[in-house]
Amino acid sequence: MKKIYFATGVLLISMCMLLACENKNASQGDRKKAEQSKQATEAPKDAKVATAENGKHTESNDVTVDVQKYHNTEKIVSENDYAISSDLQDMSEEAQEIVEAKIRTFQYVVIDGDAWTKIELDIQNSLSGTLKKGDSITLYQSGGYVPLTDHIAYYKDAFRYKEWSKEKINDTILQETINGEGEPVVGTEAIYYLTKFKKDGILNGNYGRVCGKYAQLNKINDNSYKHEQMSGSNSSEKVTISDIKKELHE
Repeated sequence: MKKIYFATGVLLISMCMLLACENKNASQGDRKKAEQSKQATEAPKDAKVATAENGKHTESNDVTVDVQKYHNTEKIVSENDYAISSDLQDMSEEAQEIVEAKIRTFQYVVIDGDAWTKIELDIQNSLSGTLKKGDSITLYQSGGYVPLTDHIAYYKDAFRYKEWSKEKINDTILQETINGEGEPVVGTEAIYYLTKFKKDGILNGNYGRVCGKYAQLNKINDNSYKHEQMSGSNSSEKVTISDIKKELHE
């Protein structure tokens, strides 16, 4: 009889250990899925793609965002990696167009649940490529504003906001900042290193910067532009048109 009790006890202990292990694995699996979903919204997409703002996938059209209608703003800070450096020569080799341009207007749009900024540029001068003074182009750059409802609908991550009321979710907009870049300012002049998107959908054929904000050299004065570096905190240098032309011929 003692042997039977002993065997039964061993069996019960084994079953408990097995159940505990399964529960632990299930818990780890849930945490892993949650973390993967979180990364899907917070990590840069296609971070190894060099051209056109990391080559995000696209829909057939963009949706304009009315930022003023939302009363709650949640900030998201993202860091994108690029396959090329911010060196002038590297960007020159990657760019299809290098132009001096002025921001005429811009708007925030949503594409595939992501925040983008759609900018209309007027070309002031061409340093390389086929564009010429007087041309106007559309530039898409990642970052901007996206309604939380649009984000949830695309990424299926409503579980992250299960403690929020429906009213709060509907009244919240996400502000995504990429690599600390500020919002665009109408009238700002800069030198842009550009390439065309090679993607299906609205982005296809439109322009993107080859290296994010680092491929935009904002004008300081008539002869100087601010060139931000990837390495170092707030690292930047002044460059001139002559510096850029020199890299084009090396």
